[in-house]
Amino acid sequence: MTDKSAIIKEAQKYLAKGQLDKAIAEWEKLGKEFHDANSYNTIGDLYLKKGDRNSAIDYFHKAARFFREEGFSLKALAIYKKILNLDPSNTDALTGLGELSEEKGLATDAIKYYLAVADILLKQGKKDALLKIYDKILALSPTNIPLRNKVADLFIKEGFLINASKEFVNIAKIYEDKNDFDNAKVYFKRALDLQPNNREAMLGFGSVFEKAGDLKQSFEFIKNAAELPPEDAGLYLKCSELLIKQEAFQEAIEYVNKALEKDPKNTAAKKLLGDIYLKQGDKEKAWEEYKVIIDDLVFQEKTDEAVEALNMFHDIEPVETRKKLVSIYKQKGDPESAFKDLIILGDTFALSGGEMAGEALNCYNEALEIHPDDESVKEKIADLERQLRGEEEEVSKPARTLEESLAEADIFLRYGLYDDARALLEPLVMEAKENIDVHNKLKALYVDTGEKEKAVSECLVLAELYARAGNLEKKEETLNEAYGIDPEDPRLLERAAMQPEEAVSHAGLNEQVSGLDIEDYREEISEAEFYARQGLYGEARSIYERLLGLFPDNQE
Repeated sequence: MTDKSAIIKEAQKYLAKGQLDKAIAEWEKLGKEFHDANSYNTIGDLYLKKGDRNSAIDYFHKAARFFREEGFSLKALAIYKKILNLDPSNTDALTGLGELSEEKGLATDAIKYYLAVADILLKQGKKDALLKIYDKILALSPTNIPLRNKVADLFIKEGFLINASKEFVNIAKIYEDKNDFDNAKVYFKRALDLQPNNREAMLGFGSVFEKAGDLKQSFEFIKNAAELPPEDAGLYLKCSELLIKQEAFQEAIEYVNKALEKDPKNTAAKKLLGDIYLKQGDKEKAWEEYKVIIDDLVFQEKTDEAVEALNMFHDIEPVETRKKLVSIYKQKGDPESAFKDLIILGDTFALSGGEMAGEALNCYNEALEIHPDDESVKEKIADLERQLRGEEEEVSKPARTLEESLAEADIFLRYGLYDDARALLEPLVMEAKENIDVHNKLKALYVDTGEKEKAVSECLVLAELYARAGNLEKKEETLNEAYGIDPEDPRLLERAAMQPEEAVSHAGLNEQVSGLDIEDYREEISEAEFYARQGLYGEARSIYERLLGLFPDNQE
């Protein structure tokens, strides 16, 4: 490997003897080996000392480039200024200073340097380079209207009419964003004067007139833009939208059809056509257009739009719309909405009777998968199954005795068959509201399944039943058990608060606990009423059954 210090020493020796060429050769050897910015700067100084200004400037540029790459911006800036002292019109150095200023966030200084470059390039007739430097200038000050005007005028002077037209469009849009529509129109017109087929200027005019409320003028400009090659389906749809606002529906349909000729699968066009038919009151035709785009909307993950569209057509297509809604709700992970529509769909099939009973049964079974404990759905299924078997009435079966039912429930509990135990005991408690054994079994079920609130409810019912039977010892034992299940249950805390003179032991509550009050359960009653209004009958029924277990004589 080359010895860097040896080369520098040799170069200094030649320099001391005034042998510049040999000194430069040694430094150039070092520069090639190590690509060092300081070495390039030194070589530039040596060429300058020799009187070779061009070579000096070349090496100074190399030095500046390496300083910038290494992150030494200030050193690079100093080198560029050094170059400009030798050649004030050096565009690379001026551009470099502009870029360094831009990197430091000094936009005004950067524009100053870039404008100086533009003046030089203009004199030199370097049009391509001139366009690039103007892009740099305008990027730094996009809303500077005087600067854009100056650039546009320079474009016109140099014969860049398309570029000038583009700048006038940009100025017009700045005015449009400020709601200065008069000035916006002036500059859109200047753009069209220079380039009559400037689509952006036409669209700009259309936008300004639309914002100003002149829909007819807006339509004329958008229509002219749409007719320019290449044809744009989106512009035909924009024409249609403007015509719809003017209630020119037939003409609007013509433009939608033009869009569909260009793009037969255009979802937006089909939706717009459906909207026109809806405004004309023709739901049948509207559905024909909408039904072909529903799947596209779902595929594009625009499920809310798809749901909104389907909900508009329940009255004319109750089955197909519900089927699609169920599918969408499942895809969205919204089982409650799917459940609701499955029930409605099942009811629709059931009302149709005949062969549709099987379809209804499928819907109800699917709904039951979502809410396995919904008794109303189970009843619908049972009715339909009897109907499908051709049975008008359910064949009565010999009823099991209470003792037999309790024995079976005990077996279910013993082997952990909790769903079977629940299915047997919860209906049974309606038939034997004051049977202590039934409530004890239910309490055991809820304790085993971790349903603390229900378990405490059963304890409270049992405590009341024991009190009525005069068994105060069992009453206190049951209340203590309730406290052990969930000492934070608000019903237990309220009972404790009602007896301030009696201490609540670690095991639970004292035997002076007052009777149950239906008013303490108003919140649960309201919740049940809400569920019922929403069609969630299983949830409502569950709450009412629990309350009836606590208040067996309550008519409400």
